[in-house]
Amino acid sequence: MIREADVAILGAAIEPEELASILSEPTLIVVADGAAGVISEIPDSLSEKAWSRVAFVVSDADGGEGTIEAARRSVPFFLHAHGDNRRDWNSLLEFAEEQANPSDLILTHQTQYTIQGMHNPGGFTDGDRAACILTALGVRNTRIKMLGTRSDVVGRWSGNTHAGVKMEKLQWMKRILRIQGMWEV
Repeated sequence: MIREADVAILGAAIEPEELASILSEPTLIVVADGAAGVISEIPDSLSEKAWSRVAFVVSDADGGEGTIEAARRSVPFFLHAHGDNRRDWNSLLEFAEEQANPSDLILTHQTQYTIQGMHNPGGFTDGDRAACILTALGVRNTRIKMLGTRSDVVGRWSGNTHAGVKMEKLQWMKRILRIQGMWEV
């Protein structure tokens, strides 16, 4: 189903107007972690419409309230492991397990090794990782719209981060999206 759909990835710099602009179209939504928080900033009628279109969240578990709301709503997660997010993972997983219908999980990593039960789709941030996941699932890049994806500022929906390190990651994100044909020069 997702292969033939138009898909919008909500990045960390997403604003309510950008999200609202796609809700009149038959577009699925993939959320980059905390960007789910933007859904609470649009009117309730549009908010429910947006949540009903969220196919999955790509997260490293530090997205805050938007990520928690996605888990509350049993949205599937591509959950990413890296060296310093064990506490965030445990917190999110404990919360999800308490839900009547816990979210489905697909585990991702970013190492040179094969790890049984996990996938390495590529990507440096939750947003470009989402793009890598979609293309791995067979969605053509011409069907993917990047909303709130910027390389010049740390988006307000970014998790706890060191600004300098994040800016470096955003340059890698831009490079990855350019390779995929999803970043205009």
